[in-house]
Amino acid sequence: MANSTDTYWDVNGVSLQTLGFNITTMGGHEPPPLRGEDTMIPYRVGAVLEERIPDSRTLSFKMWAIGHDENGLPTAQGPRAEYQKNYKKVRDLIWNQGRPIQLTKRWKDYGSSTVRTATGVGIYQGGLAPEMTGPARSEFGFDIWMADPFFYGTPVPLNFPAQASSSISPTILGDYPTTRIELQVNGARNNFRLTNNTEGHYVNVNRNVGSGSFVFLDVDTWEAYTSGTPVNVIATVTHFGHKHWLSLRPGTQQLTLSSTSGSGSAILTYVPRYL
Repeated sequence: MANSTDTYWDVNGVSLQTLGFNITTMGGHEPPPLRGEDTMIPYRVGAVLEERIPDSRTLSFKMWAIGHDENGLPTAQGPRAEYQKNYKKVRDLIWNQGRPIQLTKRWKDYGSSTVRTATGVGIYQGGLAPEMTGPARSEFGFDIWMADPFFYGTPVPLNFPAQASSSISPTILGDYPTTRIELQVNGARNNFRLTNNTEGHYVNVNRNVGSGSFVFLDVDTWEAYTSGTPVNVIATVTHFGHKHWLSLRPGTQQLTLSSTSGSGSAILTYVPRYL
């Protein structure tokens, strides 16, 4: 199979941009709509403006399929049979018998040759009716509903050295703050705190972590447990300044890991969010 570009889209690992079928236009790829309401207070003029959060969205695609194989070559079956094969392949990928699909996009940052990849989850919402534009060619469109409007990139690890207090200033990737964060703090370290100095919030774990042990936090799922036979330690977690335990905003963030005693290392892994 020959991809027509190195920044192609795929569904469940199968490219949508080959020489046998391809994407022509896309819609709904602007930022998702925002959800939220302002707070009305009795006897106060107007309302209190509240921050909005991104809502679900629909992505629209238009494609064509032709009577050549995915490398753009004729086949022994003939153009009409090859066209039907190509169209059915795309149809079955997108419709997916009503199950969610993994939709992956690739792009290059401005001025860079590095191809970035991010994946979102969607489900068929409508379309796929072919309009014949020749004996072995059609154009068709379809809509994908994304309950979570974001695409998620490759996990990025950030390391804290084994010091009583250690600070790092990474450049966080993505288009929107991420809470897909995992933190493993190794012992020996007691009553540790991870502070996002740039955003002004922190998360504490009020617990002693012995040498050879660790505490693991999953911010997005609100889980906290110890190494070995897992023990739920969520009762020891406190936080300040953010509705989640922790958040990382795109751009430079200064992060500090500290504790009342000890100097165990730690690793924070985040997943960037992309539009």
